[in-house]
Amino acid sequence: MGLCDAGFQFIRRLINAKVMKDWDMHMTNRQLPECAHLGNFTEQYIQCHLRYITLPGASPVGTCRIGAAGDASAVVDPLLR
Repeated sequence: MGLCDAGFQFIRRLINAKVMKDWDMHMTNRQLPECAHLGNFTEQYIQCHLRYITLPGASPVGTCRIGAAGDASAVVDPLLR
């Protein structure tokens, strides 16, 4: 079992937990057309699916101007306030 398949199976177990059922959580059986040629939820399908549906979770950093105290054009002062 590959890492993607193990993660997918974990999510399936999680979704089927009682607390999730109480919140009406469920997984769809629909396949992405772009990945369907790889089989029905095979390791290769899951990898393809993840590539199509995931986005980077990182936030850009260093985009605020740090200026001297009283600098009206700065977003934050030297103490990051």
